Amino acid sequence: MNIQTDPYTEEVFFAPRSNQKFANRDNQVAYNNELAKDRRDYLNKIDAIIHRNWEILLGLLGDHITTIKSTEYLKGCGYDFMFFNHLREIEGHFYFASYDVGIREVAHNNYKIINLMSYE
Repeated sequence: MNIQTDPYTEEVFFAPRSNQKFANRDNQVAYNNELAKDRRDYLNKIDAIIHRNWEILLGLLGDHITTIKSTEYLKGCGYDFMFFNHLREIEGHFYFASYDVGIREVAHNNYKIINLMSYE
């Protein structure tokens, strides 16, 4: 028998197996659920920013396939340039994409916004 400390409850217990880390199955499930919830909460904060960026870009595009807006205008709308979920290369240019809308700098302080679905 091995003396172990349960990572979830800090309870000291006698482990019948050398690889047993939890005092019981309920503690193991609760511990892993807590870790998963922490990961989900962290990713939800990031995804909320990406989703807000997507809504801003989609609203600026309207019915158009492309549009050009200034940095100040985008920041005034609440766009956060630090968050995107993938890069897309179209016609030799890389676009920072939020879901199906991309953005890239075309001139100093001017950004081109495109609907990526139109370029597939």
